[in-house]
Amino acid sequence: MATLGIITTALVVGVFVHYMGNFTLLEGLLLGAIVSSTDFLEVILPDTSPAIGKPIVSLQFPKKAIILLIRRREKYIRPGGSTVVEKGDKLLILTPDKELIPEVYQNLGM
Repeated sequence: MATLGIITTALVVGVFVHYMGNFTLLEGLLLGAIVSSTDFLEVILPDTSPAIGKPIVSLQFPKKAIILLIRRREKYIRPGGSTVVEKGDKLLILTPDKELIPEVYQNLGM
């Protein structure tokens, strides 16, 4: 039964990512398969975060933690390394290892 849950999660996430961004359906499904075995973090940046005003590439995130999506003022942004983080951004972060979560929070000043 667990395998069915992973496959369903991969399909749902894959199709969602395909329609939300510039991913092919195959890329979306592959990402969905990866996502189904990772942890999601949803973080709203506080006004005091030292990450505000900086491009993602300079945040010194753990290599295995990925900012998958940013919700900013009712818009969804697929970020790249040069995307600048703004106050109030809601970040959807993926990490395959729960032990990286404290480091992610630390890099975001939380």
